[in-house]
Amino acid sequence: FTELDVHHGWFTSRETVHWDQSSEDAPSFIASYASGGLVIPMRPKGQPIGAVILELAEEEGEATVHLAERAIEQLSLALDSADLYQQATERASRIQAQSNLANIVASSVDLRETFDAFAEEVRWLIPFEQAAMLMIDQETGIIERYASYPLNEVHSAGPMLLEGSVVQQILDAGEPVALRRSTDGGAAEDWSVFGSEVSELAAVAIRESSESTAVFALLHAGRADYDAMDLRALDEVSGLLSVTIDRQRLYERAEYVARHDHLTGLANYRYLQEHLTKLQASATDRRRTAVMVVDMDGLKIYNDALGHEAGDRAIQRVATELQEAVREIDMVARTGGDEFVVVMEDVTEEAAALVSQRVHDALRDVHQEIGNVPVPVRVSIGLAMAPDDGSTPGELLEAADRAMYAAKFSGGDRARAAAETSDARETPRTLRRRGNRVMDLLIRAAVDGATGPERIALALAQRYAVAVAIGRGLPMDTTDSLRMLVTGEAAHHVEEPLEYADQATAVMLLDGLKLQWDQQVDGERLPLDSLLPATVRLAWEQIPAPAGPGLSADEALRIIQEDPAYDLEPEVMEILVETARTAEFERRRQRRDAA
Repeated sequence: FTELDVHHGWFTSRETVHWDQSSEDAPSFIASYASGGLVIPMRPKGQPIGAVILELAEEEGEATVHLAERAIEQLSLALDSADLYQQATERASRIQAQSNLANIVASSVDLRETFDAFAEEVRWLIPFEQAAMLMIDQETGIIERYASYPLNEVHSAGPMLLEGSVVQQILDAGEPVALRRSTDGGAAEDWSVFGSEVSELAAVAIRESSESTAVFALLHAGRADYDAMDLRALDEVSGLLSVTIDRQRLYERAEYVARHDHLTGLANYRYLQEHLTKLQASATDRRRTAVMVVDMDGLKIYNDALGHEAGDRAIQRVATELQEAVREIDMVARTGGDEFVVVMEDVTEEAAALVSQRVHDALRDVHQEIGNVPVPVRVSIGLAMAPDDGSTPGELLEAADRAMYAAKFSGGDRARAAAETSDARETPRTLRRRGNRVMDLLIRAAVDGATGPERIALALAQRYAVAVAIGRGLPMDTTDSLRMLVTGEAAHHVEEPLEYADQATAVMLLDGLKLQWDQQVDGERLPLDSLLPATVRLAWEQIPAPAGPGLSADEALRIIQEDPAYDLEPEVMEILVETARTAEFERRRQRRDAA
């Protein structure tokens, strides 16, 4: 066909046209030997879609023309119906594909599996030979091929530079684009992230918030001729992918939070149990597993002397040293306030013992970095080996727990193996529990009826007294008794105590404890007669209004300094000043952070 043929009048005619060789304007494709014939327009429903040109050997009669017109009319309707059917089928396929994509978004839990499912559905919308998803780190300028469909191991290489890559052109476009390697400047850019065989692609950037974090690309080795409809479909797909990635990120964050400790980032007790269950399912007699229970010694001193921030920093340092002491494949979990569990697979008992020694050595001088506390960060470690000390997670944890308490009762700051502590099995479990339940019950009973601000003041007074005790060089094992003595003094300052027999008994016992203290502790090092009322008064003056005076630390300190009834030594007063100001600074910062 020539260009003149395309615009020939025969193709726009509404009626049947008779022609013969004498027609001067016959199209060029009419054979020279043809004597004549008919041009019958194809106009189903009045819309022209083409024409049928018949060559006849003899002059046609009216009946022949009528039959030919009826036949062409039927053919036109059939072709039109087929075209409509094809369009309807394509439209239905697109609608079904989009519905399937929406279902994938709603149910996705794994991004790679989601990508595969997306690619399968996109085939109904846009033709491609291979689909790829790239992850983009704009800050470092790194791109990485995250997934391919069908899976292509050849292009699962590591990270590549964004600079100079054709990916930058995709990001800069801000909308779906179709690119050819041989044109559009593509030859000058690096296409290696997509593969050397790719000659054409349609791609779109996936955005999270205001930043492009991924690219979805459809790849072709030959000529694809992606058109505007393909790009519009790709834009719709990118929106769904963006929602999927956002949803997946939220799921991953929620899953991480549910399985990790917020303070240290270590695995929590739930994650530890999952790990131990999987470990048991895959265990064999030939594999040896070590479980270590690690418990901090004297964390309360950090909390009382410097505040919970210092205690948190001590916990974080222990977590860091535990992680650095083991291999990447080992698990370190925080299972309680100051308790950790380490699980190491395929190790000998000697190797596990070396880990515990590395932890002790690393913690030796950590206290100097945390604050003005002369007490080292110490831990007691219990070690159990599978299958020798237990074959189930519960048995191993129990054996390691017993060994840890044996280490703690031996003075702490040491490690004990479960095999060395068989006698600990006979120790009643209640005696192996952490913490002093009697002390806690006495403190709680003595101040029953105290308001929330009064309980905060009690904790503050205990912190003041413990700071003085440590500053004066008293042993660590005296701090719990000192907290009880402060509680006995504070019980007399509670505005509306709940007076009952247990409370009266608790206060009496705490007052009696002071007599025992005076007999066992050098009074010159810690003058309780002035220190206890001074620390309680100092804390109570800081109870916020309207329930209390609501004085600042300096205003409350000034009262203590000017009242001759307290008569504190300069060194004691200096410790109180530093501790009270530090505590007030911490409270202000916490309120600011909360706001």
